[in-house]
Amino acid sequence: MDSRIPSFYERPLAERLRLLVEKGLLERADHESLLDERHVVDAVQADRLIENVIGVFGLPMGLGLN
Repeated sequence: MDSRIPSFYERPLAERLRLLVEKGLLERADHESLLDERHVVDAVQADRLIENVIGVFGLPMGLGLN
């Protein structure tokens, strides 16, 4: 099976995000948010989202294109 975006994994992060916007898979506002790297919530925000918060951590996010 071919990838929806050939050689996606070989491209730099900014180019991957640009391609997703061009293909209509990512909104411009989400593109900007992902590029500015300030999308991790702090503990106070997290405490409002779920109960019993003890901290926050970031995880990488990727796409399965095949």
